[in-house]
Amino acid sequence: MKSESAQELRDELEKVRAELREARTLIEVMGQSRFWKLRNAWWAAKGRLKSLWERSSGNSGSLETIWTVPRRPATPARGAASPHFAGKRVLFVLPVMDRGGGANVVFSEARAMAEMGVDVRVVNLREFESTFRASYADPDVPVTFAAPSDLPKLARGFDAVVATANRSVEWLTPLAGRESGPVLGYYIQDFEPYFYPAGSEGFAHALASYTRIPGLVRFAKTEWNAREVKTRCHVSCEVVGPSFDTTLFYPRGGRPAAPPLRIAAMIRPSSPRRQPELTLRAFDELQKKYGRAVELHLFGVREEDPAFRRMPRAFPHRLLGVLDGEGLARLFNEVHVFADLSSYQAMGLTAMEAMACGAAVLVPEAGGASSFAVDGRNALVVDTRTLEPCVAALSRLLEEPDLAGRLGRQAAEDVARHVPAQAAVRVLECLFGGPDIVSTSRAT
Repeated sequence: MKSESAQELRDELEKVRAELREARTLIEVMGQSRFWKLRNAWWAAKGRLKSLWERSSGNSGSLETIWTVPRRPATPARGAASPHFAGKRVLFVLPVMDRGGGANVVFSEARAMAEMGVDVRVVNLREFESTFRASYADPDVPVTFAAPSDLPKLARGFDAVVATANRSVEWLTPLAGRESGPVLGYYIQDFEPYFYPAGSEGFAHALASYTRIPGLVRFAKTEWNAREVKTRCHVSCEVVGPSFDTTLFYPRGGRPAAPPLRIAAMIRPSSPRRQPELTLRAFDELQKKYGRAVELHLFGVREEDPAFRRMPRAFPHRLLGVLDGEGLARLFNEVHVFADLSSYQAMGLTAMEAMACGAAVLVPEAGGASSFAVDGRNALVVDTRTLEPCVAALSRLLEEPDLAGRLGRQAAEDVARHVPAQAAVRVLECLFGGPDIVSTSRAT
């Protein structure tokens, strides 16, 4: 009787999973439809018009109360450092259209802060509301949408206001210099001048963001990132350490032991530094060399993307489109290898997520992946400046059958310690001081 009940529960669970897969497929199809794109464009335009009207009329409404996600009661403070920060109020300024690594880090660490008793919230741009909601249906952190000019009113009562991108730093300027004002911070998750051509207006604007506000508290995920800020701008930057969402990315099983070797890569044509074309060329070379012994999976791009269609992609592959967090966690539990062949990574969040699921990873030698990746122990660290070393590293995983499994097992064990709470405490220590840190970030 008990075994029959257990089987019924398993069958019911499988039905629910099937329904969820069907629902995700339907959402993906809806997102690609002309109607849905027009709807999102309409809501974005409506948000911009509303912002312009409010700015011209001086009517910004009671912004302090318009939080998209209701404030949930804080859980009792946990851990030795928790009582030190309980009751603090922190506002992250997060101007993002949709799901991405930087936003994922902010939300996972904000949730950890809330568990310590911190009142933590997020403000995004009003014109991004529709696309953001589509990516983060329930971020589990209070969010509001506003114009940059609304920030002084929104920031009332907060102990710290933290920018998360170079363009949002200047929005904090009206809050600077107030005797009773909030601590102003900048969560640096990349060296953003590298996003633009050297000498361009974008490069200069991003470079100036690190010194735009006197007394700005700067903190980054990795030593590499902090070093770039120090070297190029001659100001200090604390290191809070790598982290990822440990509640979503963990070993779940489903990875076949037998060949073919499944290798995945993220293709993002809009980000040249991610080297999508080099990645596709490496996969093409690998498929020609090993044929059916390798199975190639691509994600992060849709089939109809014009830039993707112009790239070398004639080799056999499985295209998964743009994945949400759950879809990515499932993929990383099914593949043996994740290859990040970017020119550099400030940290390498996606690689960490893959490692946490037990996949072997290739990460670029340049950048901050060394904060969690050790070549030959839990990853392969690759010189990604040219094609040949990338193909050689991928080939090694096929020539040495036990290598991917060994790296993946060690990776899952090593990265499990990089929990969001650990980085969250460091962020709070940077902003407010703490027993384990002597902050020099405010000295310029």
